[in-house]
Amino acid sequence: MFEDASGGGIAAAELLVHKRIRAVVVKNEMSHVARKTLFKADIPIFSMRELALDLSGNLMTIDKNALELMIEKGQTEIANAKTTRTAFAGLSRLLKVQTRGIIDTQKKID
Repeated sequence: MFEDASGGGIAAAELLVHKRIRAVVVKNEMSHVARKTLFKADIPIFSMRELALDLSGNLMTIDKNALELMIEKGQTEIANAKTTRTAFAGLSRLLKVQTRGIIDTQKKID
């Protein structure tokens, strides 16, 4: 868990990726570039508010099964988001090709 994730950049996120972590828990917002790096590596990011953490003094614990379910859910959401992005990218390319065709046709008419 990060007390303050707002200053983390690409290098910090890549370090986490290379350590083969499975998820990140943050107390506040993480930088966009760090989020993007973790997203590319299929590593979900959770807010402390999303998890059922048990607090005992300075020690935080979570039920292993609950955490496993959250990680699985997070990875599924990342996979779905990547699929959606790929579909939108394909649609965008198709629209550009169609638009170019229309413009070229219009130029021939003029």
